[in-house]
Amino acid sequence: MNNQKGSASFLVIVSLLIVCLSFTMIVKKDISQIKEQNDTYYGLLCAKEVNSETGRLVTEINFTNKILKLLKAGKLLTSLIPQLRLLTGFLGKASQKSLKAYQNARVQKYRITLSSLNRQRCHVLPKSYKTPFQFGLVSARRDKWDRIKMRNRSNWEHRYFGGNLSIKSKVNMRSGKTQTKLIRRIF
Repeated sequence: MNNQKGSASFLVIVSLLIVCLSFTMIVKKDISQIKEQNDTYYGLLCAKEVNSETGRLVTEINFTNKILKLLKAGKLLTSLIPQLRLLTGFLGKASQKSLKAYQNARVQKYRITLSSLNRQRCHVLPKSYKTPFQFGLVSARRDKWDRIKMRNRSNWEHRYFGGNLSIKSKVNMRSGKTQTKLIRRIF
């Protein structure tokens, strides 16, 4: 009889151990899924932030590029009509310098924003720091109309990783609109 009680208690202990191990495995799997969902959430949030910042940059630079082109055209027009020199002379040069300085400052602000996002758990690829425009370390490369040159693309792409997703974003260089595609990564 004593032996049967020992066997029964042993079976109960083994059964409880199996139940506890199963419960631990389930909890561990749920925790890993929650972490993965959290990473995916931060990846999507990162894509949203960088997309909106890139869209604003493209829109502002395109707008100021149009103004610079008009100022340059006005300068060329004054060579044909000398009376317009009074209007476009000093004001045109000052406007041109300030717009160029604004564009340089805006691109630097973009890069600073990307680096601050990178420190906040947003893994931005180094390609994103280049910007959609041809830019050196300090100043931009400009065309004959004094506009910042684009990188000869109609779309600018960013890639991010969040959880089990690869996030691919495209920014239209003409309109500044963004399009995001989610791709499930296979490990």
